[in-house]
Amino acid sequence: MYIPHEQLVDMLQRFVAIPSINPGFATPADDPGYFGEERYAHYLAEELRQIGCDKVWLEEVCPGRPNVMALISGTSGSHSIALQSHLDTVQIANMTTPPWGQLQGNRLYGRGSADPKASTVAQLAALKYIADKRPVAADVYFIGTIDEEYTAKGALHVADNYQFHGCIVGEPTNLAPIVAHKGAVRFELIAEGVACHSSNPHLGQNAILEMMSLLATFQSPFTTYTVSHTHPLTGDATWAPTLIDGGEGLNTIPATCRLGIDRRLVPGETPEGILEFVDDWLTHKQREGHPWRRGRVFIAEPPFEADLESLLVKALQNSLESIGLDARPQGVAYGTDASKIAKSGTPCVVFGPGSIAKAHSADEWVDVTTMGPAAEVLIATIQNLDQYLQKVSQA
Repeated sequence: MYIPHEQLVDMLQRFVAIPSINPGFATPADDPGYFGEERYAHYLAEELRQIGCDKVWLEEVCPGRPNVMALISGTSGSHSIALQSHLDTVQIANMTTPPWGQLQGNRLYGRGSADPKASTVAQLAALKYIADKRPVAADVYFIGTIDEEYTAKGALHVADNYQFHGCIVGEPTNLAPIVAHKGAVRFELIAEGVACHSSNPHLGQNAILEMMSLLATFQSPFTTYTVSHTHPLTGDATWAPTLIDGGEGLNTIPATCRLGIDRRLVPGETPEGILEFVDDWLTHKQREGHPWRRGRVFIAEPPFEADLESLLVKALQNSLESIGLDARPQGVAYGTDASKIAKSGTPCVVFGPGSIAKAHSADEWVDVTTMGPAAEVLIATIQNLDQYLQKVSQA
């Protein structure tokens, strides 16, 4: 590998040691110093300067929460290729290993080690090679986005302001080319009642009992509708109730109960289609006299599906094959920033070291020996895609 293995491990240890938990997960009991991407963003920006990027800058997406941008200018500037990785991680509650990094053999434990800071290290290793050797005509960008784990504001900002000829989104894929993944709609159902003193429950209407009836009635038709949607790479669409909140006090009949729903979409579905089904069902039930309605929509993220004939996918597959790795296109159930960045028309694919099975886990870890091969694949993919794009432009 162009950068020695020991230096890759050291870089990952330094990155994991910097907390960058998404502020959306903060509770009053948490140390506020663990939350937000700003400190990590500034550290990463300096690392990008050190490896030789021509330009490094921060773009503030939310107050105190900047995306990190870097550019290595190509010899022609006629096309552009991006490497993207997100800056934020999930919370550290209930972790069973040190959250800020512990190396044991080939495993580096810590929050963000697999998701996605090992991908970030592999991308920086590839960028250092590009910066030193200048082997491509394309402008090569690095993008570090905020808020991937919550509402994807960083990636949406990129989609609104940039378009590339190809973008490799860094996530733990076990070095497999991910060309499809699910989307998500998270919304709430509301059951309404009438509050009264709990000593005379018959004088009110219990919203919690109403929610029990709502969920029991909703479960079968929504399940039937959901499992009727499938995709050969991602599997079936799924749904689950994930949060519930109701009641005002132990001695008060509750007037409102809210239920959070997580619905995962497969390619071919749209968030709007899901919400239309829910609204039509609720409208019918309201006509029957049920005090049920839909509340807030928290997230409406489309699924992602790459064009298997795209130059980017072919470049990645050829790079994987060149070092003996499995190049078969795969799909996954989780979501990534790819579905947002692709809104701009940028072709995307998802690739990186590590396993999604360890992401967000109580003992998150990554096999550090996978970062070197990941960097090799990224370098080859950039070079392959650059050649393909030059041929197209010269045709």
